[in-house]
Amino acid sequence: MLPGTDVRGRGLGRLAHPHAQLVAKAGGRVPVVYSKKHLGPLILIALAVAGICAVVGLAIDWLPKAISPEAERIDTLMWFLYWASVFFFSIVVAVIIYSVWKFRRQPGDDTDGPPTHGNTALEIVWTVVPALLLAAVGAWSIVVLNKNEASAANSLRIVANGEQFAWRFDYAAPGSEKGFRTGDLYVPVNRPIDLRITASDVIHDFWVPEIRVKQDATPGVNTYVKFTPTEAGTYPVICAELCGSGHAQMRTQMHVLTQVAYDAWFAKATAEAAAAK
Repeated sequence: MLPGTDVRGRGLGRLAHPHAQLVAKAGGRVPVVYSKKHLGPLILIALAVAGICAVVGLAIDWLPKAISPEAERIDTLMWFLYWASVFFFSIVVAVIIYSVWKFRRQPGDDTDGPPTHGNTALEIVWTVVPALLLAAVGAWSIVVLNKNEASAANSLRIVANGEQFAWRFDYAAPGSEKGFRTGDLYVPVNRPIDLRITASDVIHDFWVPEIRVKQDATPGVNTYVKFTPTEAGTYPVICAELCGSGHAQMRTQMHVLTQVAYDAWFAKATAEAAAAK
C-alpha cells in the first residue's frame, strides 16, 4: 500500500498525513482534513501528465492518412485505447510522483512508517474496472473485425503472391481463367477489393499502412485482406515479416485509380498479355 493510506483498510485508500500519532487520535481513521488536502496537487500533476501525453499523441503524425473504411474503424478503436491509457497512466503517475515527493523519508528519520492494511474496496475497483474495459475493447474489436472482413457482392478479386523479395499480383480476364501478372497492385477507387494472399517460399506479410490491415502470406495457405480504397493515389506495399536478407527491399506500390482509368489500364494490360502469348 502507498504510505499514508487508510490504516484500517476502509474507503478508497485516502492519502493521509504521515504522522502515526494523528492517525491514532482519530481512532484509526485518517482525519478528512488531511485526506482532502492532497487531492488538489494530485489533480494538477495528473492534468500535467495527461497534457504531455495529449501533445505527444496529437502533435506528431504517427499514422499515415486512412484511405479506407476499414482503416477508419481501426483508428477509432486505437484512439479510444490511447485516451483510455492516458487517463489511467496519468492517475498512476500522479500518485507515484506525489508520493515520492510528499512522503519521502526525511534525513535522519530511520523509524518505520505507520502499519497499513489492504484496502478491499480499492482492490475491487482496480480489478473490476480494467476487466470491464478489456471486455468492452474485446467486444468492440470483434465488431470491427467482422465488419472489415465482410464480403461485398461486387468485390474485385486479385491474387497476391509473395516471394523473395518481390510481390506479384494476378488478374483474371473477364469470363476466363486466363489473365496476367503485374509487379504493382492496381485497384479502382470506391470498389471493394478481395485480395487473396499466398507465398512461394517463406512467410511474408502484406501491408499497406494507409489501409491499416496487414496479413501473413504463407506458403501453401490462402489468406485474404478485404478493403475499399476511397482515395485515388499511389501508396506503398510493404512486407512486414522478416523474410531474408532482402526483406528491406521487398516493397512495391498500390495504385488506386478512378474507375475509368482502371478500366483503361485493365484493357491495355489484358491486350498486352494476349499479344505476348
